[in-house]
Amino acid sequence: MWTQLLLTTTLRDIDGVTNIHYYETLGSSNTVAKALAQQGAPHGTVIIADEQTAGRGRQGRTWQTPAGTAIACSLLLRPTASSFNPAHYSLLGGLAVADAINATISGLDVKVKWPNDVWVNGFKVSGVLAEAGWAGNTLDYVVLGIGINVNGSAEQLGATRTPSATLEHITGHTVDRLAVLNALVTGCFNYLETPVTNVIAAVNQQLLWQGATVTLTQAETEVASGTLACVTATGAVQITTPTGGVDQYMSGELRG
Repeated sequence: MWTQLLLTTTLRDIDGVTNIHYYETLGSSNTVAKALAQQGAPHGTVIIADEQTAGRGRQGRTWQTPAGTAIACSLLLRPTASSFNPAHYSLLGGLAVADAINATISGLDVKVKWPNDVWVNGFKVSGVLAEAGWAGNTLDYVVLGIGINVNGSAEQLGATRTPSATLEHITGHTVDRLAVLNALVTGCFNYLETPVTNVIAAVNQQLLWQGATVTLTQAETEVASGTLACVTATGAVQITTPTGGVDQYMSGELRG
């Protein structure tokens, strides 16, 4: 099990990290991060839970984080003058997850699924939930919540809408959870200092289903079908229709 001392020692020297809050168990790291944001916590505050009992994904879905097996963390970000818009943060988080997995384990097929998942060898292993807080029309903060299924069996994840697994299940061996976390947090803050065009380019290099036929649904209703072309500079997904048209969407669920 992690401890506050272990995580502080591991993460405190990462550029951008200002505070580290560790919980053996909590409901949702994003909920805690938003409460801290509203209390004035600074940019670079990191919330980490060993067990998360009420983790949230997009569209009200749940995210399982059994004790001692996964990564459940949230980063509190306070944007200054930046070319990032709110849609970019989920992509940034997914890209940092992909990099962290590749840095820790070799030989895997790691893909970023628009807008907020990471798949490895055909299985979903990570989800990202970015939540924005506004002061009037000004973006006050972004909470970037990230969950990664690291160790344990696929069965412990329960029923899922997509094929899901843990890194241990995929690789056949226990994965160093702390090494993945360290690479993840480092990557997130590094990408915040990277031009958004570079982030989008890196996402497109690892984009799941690029060049394949996909459907896009919104509120469980299919709204588009065609060839997945790319993620655009704004963070939208671009789909080429069977008639040669080009459509862009800022939200939705892709299915390959």
